[in-house]
Amino acid sequence: SVDFAIIFEDETADALIDAIRPNVYVKGSDYSPNSLPEADAATRIGAAIRFIPLVPHRSTTGLIELILSRYVG
Repeated sequence: SVDFAIIFEDETADALIDAIRPNVYVKGSDYSPNSLPEADAATRIGAAIRFIPLVPHRSTTGLIELILSRYVG
């Protein structure tokens, strides 16, 4: 289950991680420990970093595009 989903405008979620201090920080498997921009912030606060598999044809970006195509212009 997910406790929070938050939209942020910064380039990375570093400030958000520092403010919320999650126990677990989860990203899609299109990232890796070496490519995750927030890895240092998550490690600094002691958050476990987990990567979840991507599901074909199921993405937030795709969902947003579908909603926009149906209801906006």
